[in-house]
Amino acid sequence: MSLVAPVFLLGLALLALPFWLHRLAHQRAPRRRFSSLMFMRPGNEQRLVRRQLRHPWILLMKLLAICVAVMAFAQPLVESNVMQPSVEGTTLQVVVIDASMSMGLGDRWQRARARVDDVLSDIELGDEVMLVSAGDRLEVLVAPGRNTVDIASALARTTPGEGRLVFAGLLRRVASIARAVSESNASLHLHLVSDFQASGGAARFGELPAGEGVAFTLHDVAPSKVEDNWAIEQIRTSAGARRGGIEVVVKSFAAAGSERGLELRLDGERVRSAQLYVPAAGRAAHEFVGIEAPRGDSRVEVRFESADSLSADDHRRAVIANRPAERVLVMTNASSGQDAMYLQSALAASPALGFRAQQAAPDDWNELRFEDFPLVVLSDPSVLSAALTRQLARYVDAGGAALIFLGDEAKRNARVPLTGHVLRRPPTFGARDFESVAEADDSHPVSAGVLQWEGVSFYDHLAIELQDGDRVLIRLEGGMPLLVEHEFGLGRVLIFTSALDREWSNLSMEPEFIPWILGAIRYLSGLRRTALEERVVGAPFNVSSAGVQLFDPDGEKVLSLAETLGVADVILEQVGFYEMKIAGQRRLIAVNSDLRESDPRGMEDALIERWQSSSPRATRSKPGELIEEEAQRALWPWFMALLLVLLIAESSAGNWLLSHRVTA
Repeated sequence: MSLVAPVFLLGLALLALPFWLHRLAHQRAPRRRFSSLMFMRPGNEQRLVRRQLRHPWILLMKLLAICVAVMAFAQPLVESNVMQPSVEGTTLQVVVIDASMSMGLGDRWQRARARVDDVLSDIELGDEVMLVSAGDRLEVLVAPGRNTVDIASALARTTPGEGRLVFAGLLRRVASIARAVSESNASLHLHLVSDFQASGGAARFGELPAGEGVAFTLHDVAPSKVEDNWAIEQIRTSAGARRGGIEVVVKSFAAAGSERGLELRLDGERVRSAQLYVPAAGRAAHEFVGIEAPRGDSRVEVRFESADSLSADDHRRAVIANRPAERVLVMTNASSGQDAMYLQSALAASPALGFRAQQAAPDDWNELRFEDFPLVVLSDPSVLSAALTRQLARYVDAGGAALIFLGDEAKRNARVPLTGHVLRRPPTFGARDFESVAEADDSHPVSAGVLQWEGVSFYDHLAIELQDGDRVLIRLEGGMPLLVEHEFGLGRVLIFTSALDREWSNLSMEPEFIPWILGAIRYLSGLRRTALEERVVGAPFNVSSAGVQLFDPDGEKVLSLAETLGVADVILEQVGFYEMKIAGQRRLIAVNSDLRESDPRGMEDALIERWQSSSPRATRSKPGELIEEEAQRALWPWFMALLLVLLIAESSAGNWLLSHRVTA
């Protein structure tokens, strides 16, 4: 026996109360009436009173009533094993159908629907059935029940989406959802119908099974021969960005090379077409030059002229943000305010760019909104706070650009702001007091307009330890990098290992400065001005400020002004162009499918077999079969009934005793 609330046993201390109320009785002397006491002499009478417990059975009933009440509140339980007949529907058959983008390749979806029909036909009478679709999110199409007609109807309305399916933890999540929506304690048997795409595999095998005690069956519907597929992988600015260059990259998942026709649309109108040969299992790029986009955000769409067996990845979207003249943010210390003046002078020499420099002192850094600028220049700033560094990193990672000049602050901190490159003092210059440029990459847009660096002298600079993927654009005579391009998410960072200060170099005073700085700003701002508002379907989109309205590709409102308050991320659930309105301005966001779903290759057969072998054996009980189950019975109702009987008995006995005394 166990107690639910043993703390109520402290109430047994109340047993002392009846002894205090039911005091020990004593004998009283009888009284006689006399007419007068004047003839009587006073005296002391000695009496011996024998004390005894009167009516002990009434006291016993009071004590028992207290004990019974305390035990009733403590709620005792008696555990026992009982044999009960099983009920129908002892197994919940959960059918999980892969609805990711890769299931639209060839006849995979038709194979999956046919396999689901086979699974339903094998389900025994009395079992419950549940249908779940799995893509970038899980959706219960049919709740647990015994009507398989509902599943057939739901399958007829369902088509493969454009999201990605990851198998790590999938079966565990499905089992958790099934237990949550099921009203019975039936055992689970999961059926996963999928093409088991290799790109959705788990990093660790332990993430694949469904968990302890959950049986599952894997149904592979991928064909034995892998189908050919081609996908538009990327839309980006090219080296011809100054001429309106848009570069399209096509990736092949085919065993042989093929000619693919491309069609470029701008705001829904076809503007260009081209033929592109794509090698087997390789990539090919084509540049559309001279694309004149109107002011504002424009929709750019590239698609194949003839669809292949997977049409979802034959169409890709991007946004050209051709916006009016914008400001170049210059973050610098107050002591080096001439940096902004140098940059402003260079920008004024080419008004066609439409940029102007805006200097921000350290006191204003925490109030900045980097999204309002196409380019951020860090001119040897003092130490950035952790919060400001994260904000700047999110800006560049989302497609922003930064141009970093080093100087005294970087020398003291031995780190490059934002990127974290390690810095050190370079070797001594030797007999000379300066170094000149020894090598420049003329093929890069930044230095393509600079014909020579002969008059530029660098009196000081810092040595930088390169990271993976870095590209050195300019080197000094000693072999040390002067200008490094660093990839940062969707954005770019240019690191200049010297300073604009004339104590470090005479670059700002030489004619090479203007074409070089204009090339750098044009290149970096070009990254920001084209194809940067691109997201993957199913990914969260961060809403960083209030006052934002967001509309999906169908024009339905996703976020209103009031709903923005307290919202951090919004899931972009559709492929197409989302529209965002903020502060009276219109912004477009291109949402594309996840290209990892374009690879038709499946998991190895050995891995699928190992996964299937990890499933426990499915158990079932037949309807009417006796099953031994552990049961607990609560005794408090019996204690309450006994308490009622004791109270009635004690009250009746007390009334009888009182009436007997009155009669006597």
